[in-house]
Amino acid sequence: MNAVTNIYEGRCHCGAIGYVLHTEKPPAKWTLRSCQCSFCRSHGSKNMADPSGSVVFRIAEPSKLIRYRFASRSLEFLVCSGCGGYIGAVHASPRGQWATLNTNVLPAMAELPQSIPFVADDAPLAEKQAGREQRWTPVTAGLGG
Repeated sequence: MNAVTNIYEGRCHCGAIGYVLHTEKPPAKWTLRSCQCSFCRSHGSKNMADPSGSVVFRIAEPSKLIRYRFASRSLEFLVCSGCGGYIGAVHASPRGQWATLNTNVLPAMAELPQSIPFVADDAPLAEKQAGREQRWTPVTAGLGG
């Protein structure tokens, strides 16, 4: 029997960049995380990922997509230059791409759980990267290689 796939569309305020998440999990079963890095804290992000799901990024206005990197430069934070919306972060390795998605850019959903902290910002980079590939959502299209 095939599992039911739920589809959720998030986008920045002006609609220039966004994502389509495919997941079997209903929002009440998502694990939301509040990253402890200064970027995510300043954006008040509540991120989710589903290793069994997939995400496609939709870039309506490519000129507005900012791929921001800081600190270890191991992630690309996807930000709109038009409205400042942060939609998620992408980790890339030779094995593929994985994303964590900011749920604040989804239409309001009352059933979202409370967020929990991510791995501490001062954890070793290799530990962070391995965790991303285990817990984050595989990227299937939209950003290229």
